[in-house]
Amino acid sequence: TPRDESRLYRTADVEWLSETNPPHDAPALARARCCMIERFCALVRGLAPTQGPELNTGMFAGVGDAQLVNALCQLLELPAVEKQSLLEANSIRERATRLASVLEFHVAALASCAAMDAPNRH
Repeated sequence: TPRDESRLYRTADVEWLSETNPPHDAPALARARCCMIERFCALVRGLAPTQGPELNTGMFAGVGDAQLVNALCQLLELPAVEKQSLLEANSIRERATRLASVLEFHVAALASCAAMDAPNRH
């Protein structure tokens, strides 16, 4: 039988979980943020060389850690398994660290593809 379109199909009670950064996590979060931004910039430069010069790490200075990490996670087209791993991170620091690793992999893959496409030199 057809479903009644006037009724909700699924309902849920949602509880927003705030993500706090313990003070002892600050140095590790700062390092993860720096790596993540550098790798993001490298990926953009590899994918869009004409846009690369406009992109610099200072552009992200005024953006909060959680906002930046979560925005990049949403912005990037990543495979579902990588997105799931980012969602499962227990803290912003862990998510930033995971995202930096994911970006490092994609930068390396892009460089590998570029090297394979380059003409052989002898």
